Amino acid sequence: MVFTKEKMMKDQASGQRSSSELSFGERAVGVQFNPSGDTTVDQIKRQFALAIDLMNDARQFARDQEVKRMYSVAITEAQTAQMWGVKAATWRYGDGSTDSEATKGPPAGWFRPEQRPLSR
Repeated sequence: MVFTKEKMMKDQASGQRSSSELSFGERAVGVQFNPSGDTTVDQIKRQFALAIDLMNDARQFARDQEVKRMYSVAITEAQTAQMWGVKAATWRYGDGSTDSEATKGPPAGWFRPEQRPLSR
């Protein structure tokens, strides 16, 4: 079963599907878990789910065991990348700033204690 962007958009428009109706990729990224309701998190998860579904479909038709293994590794790495993307999208500094504020970077001359230049 191949999942396209058009199919995903129709599914989104018709409401959430039950977990038994989720694709392999959607289950792999936990597309239904987004307690904050963050739209960026939703987009990240859905895009990675599409890529994972594509690789899973290709893996199922591959004859060579090494190719199947490569697809499996690629799926695992895509899951890892998705998790890092969600972490970046939901990152909060200790002062409560959001990711958009965090991307501005620290003030000039600011270092974490372990990053301070050594004095000579």
